[in-house]
Amino acid sequence: MHWIFLSLLAPLFWAGSNFIDKYILGKYSKGIFDFMFFSTITSWLLFGLLFIFIGIPTLTIYSWIPILTGVMLIYSYGFYGKALEQGDTSTLVITFKLIPVLTVILAFLFLGQTLSSHQVLGFIIVFVGALLISLEKSKKIFFKGFGMICIAILLWSVMTLFIDYGLTKISFWNYFLLDTLGSALAGPLLLLVPSMRKQIFHGLKSAVTGKYTLLPIIC
Repeated sequence: MHWIFLSLLAPLFWAGSNFIDKYILGKYSKGIFDFMFFSTITSWLLFGLLFIFIGIPTLTIYSWIPILTGVMLIYSYGFYGKALEQGDTSTLVITFKLIPVLTVILAFLFLGQTLSSHQVLGFIIVFVGALLISLEKSKKIFFKGFGMICIAILLWSVMTLFIDYGLTKISFWNYFLLDTLGSALAGPLLLLVPSMRKQIFHGLKSAVTGKYTLLPIIC
């Protein structure tokens, strides 16, 4: 039964990070792009450590998959952060439960994966439960931040499918290394857009110690 404890522990940490992210966006960040850029700091540090221990990964035609999922992860923070700015965090946390639901649907449609009766039952329970709790808290289906969080959920579900497929072609450690590289590269790519670059530089100039420590750790 040890796995049950671990399966419950992960969502607990994830839910806690949502409230901390909301706090960081309001107190430390100059905007969504600043939030996204600073979230890549940890990726650069982690990539350096992984590169030291793993070395140069074996590059194949499938190597673009982990790099892409790494970039997608960071850019999904843009929609996620916007949803936190617009809506109530406690309501948005509940909608995260729809990630596995959407992932199951996409896996069925695009990968041809079939569902057992238990999986279908779990699908229905999670979907109905998340819907009812969201309605109870927000009093309406389309609450503030709904559109943005739906885009983030879609991106995370698609990433899950890419990761599932990519790990059948690439070893775990090579995937982890290249995925981290993708997340790290996502930050500098933001600088190519003038409006994003302006906000990021403003965030760098005005950053306090807490921003350089708390935000990268949480993200």
